Amino acid sequence: MTEQTEVSHLERIRTICLFILATGVVCAGLYFLSSALIPFVIAAFFHFSLAPLINLQRKRWNLPGWVAVTTTAILGLVVFAGMWTVIAASIAQVAANAGEYQQKIVELSSKALEWAPLNSLGLTKSEVEAALENLPQQAVKNYLPGTVSTLMDMFSQGALVFLFLMFMLAGKAVGASKGPEFLEKVEISIQRYVLAKVAMSALTGFLTWLILAILGVEFALVFGVMAFMLNFIPNIGSVIANVLPIPVVLLGDYSLVVAILAIGLPAGVQFAIGNVVEPKVMGSSLGIHPVVVVLTLVLFGLLWGIPGMFLATPLTAVIKIVLQQRDFTKPIAKLLEGDLRVLGSKEEQEAAAAT
Repeated sequence: MTEQTEVSHLERIRTICLFILATGVVCAGLYFLSSALIPFVIAAFFHFSLAPLINLQRKRWNLPGWVAVTTTAILGLVVFAGMWTVIAASIAQVAANAGEYQQKIVELSSKALEWAPLNSLGLTKSEVEAALENLPQQAVKNYLPGTVSTLMDMFSQGALVFLFLMFMLAGKAVGASKGPEFLEKVEISIQRYVLAKVAMSALTGFLTWLILAILGVEFALVFGVMAFMLNFIPNIGSVIANVLPIPVVLLGDYSLVVAILAIGLPAGVQFAIGNVVEPKVMGSSLGIHPVVVVLTLVLFGLLWGIPGMFLATPLTAVIKIVLQQRDFTKPIAKLLEGDLRVLGSKEEQEAAAAT
């Protein structure tokens, strides 16, 4: 009995070591192949979004495969070009008005200092103001140009994204034979997740822009686009999207009612969509623990930079969908949900698998 326990313990150690080595190799591959993998992943998400349209044309209207792929490719090109135009315009507007936004942050910080108990902390107001004046300048100087150039580079790779997308969609035209049932379930689950996530993010961004535009808030389009993009990062993204308009709203020439509505209504929209609508629409594929969200955000941010931060959570959700399809990988999917019982005894693992 003791020998069996020791053997089992050694096998577990060996498995953990192999997992660590495999993780290191995968991370190295993701880092060194990022220039090709990022466009490929973006094209894959477009593919999963457009594939149902091809299936609809072929099944309901009996169109040839090449016709369905051609019409879908044209639609995908139009959508991608529209997204690129809106996001590029928003980035240009941010870059052009960075100094004004920075000044609003400094003014808001100065007003907040009037209420802060600086004397009890051994600080003076002038020292803190000097530090705050330099902080936004350094942040804008160091991060804004890099962020703008990174986002522009990501969308300037549209030709490579479109090339990948064409090959993926072409497979729908020639791939008449069905694959294994496992792969079909995975593809359907990923399609549902991607379509639902894009729809929820688009709805969040559109309502945020509409509310701020009706209220006459500056940079309404920028804040709407940022709400759309940040919605791909659960929990953290919604908080950042809610904080971004605050300096403009509080220091602009707006009435108290408009300021309250401009802050409260977008926050209410994001809370309702993120906590009520999305869980009902997306089901179990959304159940990723916040700690896992943060860890994957940091990991993909280190590997792929800013594009990786936006793709981290969707990729994790896709990985979780794939892991849920097989019994021997379901414990890892449970671990991504934050269920630590899979690390315990066999009884606890069986209880976790039963739930």
